[in-house]
Amino acid sequence: MTRVARTVLLGLSLLLGGAGAADLFRNDSLQEQVRALEVLPSRTPEQEQRLELLRRTLTHPSFALQEVLSRIGVRFHSGGLHCPSDGGRCTLRDLRLSGAVPVTEVEAALRQAGYVVLGTTAVLGPPEIAPAAALPPSLPLHVAPTLRYVQFAGQPLYLQVTLNNPSAQPLNLSWGMNVLSAVLLNDEEEVVTWDHPYSYGLAGIGASCPAHQPCTGSLRLSLPLTHYGTGDSLPSGRYHLRVRINGPRVGDAPPLTFTLPDLPITVEAPNAR
Repeated sequence: MTRVARTVLLGLSLLLGGAGAADLFRNDSLQEQVRALEVLPSRTPEQEQRLELLRRTLTHPSFALQEVLSRIGVRFHSGGLHCPSDGGRCTLRDLRLSGAVPVTEVEAALRQAGYVVLGTTAVLGPPEIAPAAALPPSLPLHVAPTLRYVQFAGQPLYLQVTLNNPSAQPLNLSWGMNVLSAVLLNDEEEVVTWDHPYSYGLAGIGASCPAHQPCTGSLRLSLPLTHYGTGDSLPSGRYHLRVRINGPRVGDAPPLTFTLPDLPITVEAPNAR
């Protein structure tokens, strides 16, 4: 009797997605950890357990899909992956990806890799974000981005945006899954990598903003410092991060949409320090 088919639902930044989780679970990173454990002359029981877990993880269908998508030059955001336990072909359904590759090429490459592709496949290019010299003066909240201005190539960039309530009255804040979008540009104003709203949390996130204090929730972004098309680490140099904040609401007021002034960063080689 055939066992119940195994279904793996891939959503947001689970194993492949957006940038933070994807970076933690990259195949090459896991393989390096496996090799480091395998060459040890002796291993503790905990190291043996970790090695076995890493080996099982690398055989998971989602990681095979990640390898294929990486070769195509696109990143995963959401969709379904169904792999039957009898070893039959895996089925992909309603994929949401981002990259600079036409949908027809993506689907052809996935079928050539042995996948059955169903539903609608969407591939998003970089979001269009116009530069902003300053924040809008009418914002009811103070916006404070936190970013390390020296970053290392190939590693994730982390941005946190703290919202502060300057008024004497407490405020309620809410935002949806499309709260952040970002592009990273080089000195020639060329977009080298980006991230889309598909990577961020669930709709209906809320925060309270006590009077004259920071709100209880912050907006976060994680972006791997790799070239979108090739997956190669970005060359050392100066870049700037451009971030749009899409539609948080203060109480029942209309949604706020604005762009942060560009945030400069310097990318260095991992062994530069």
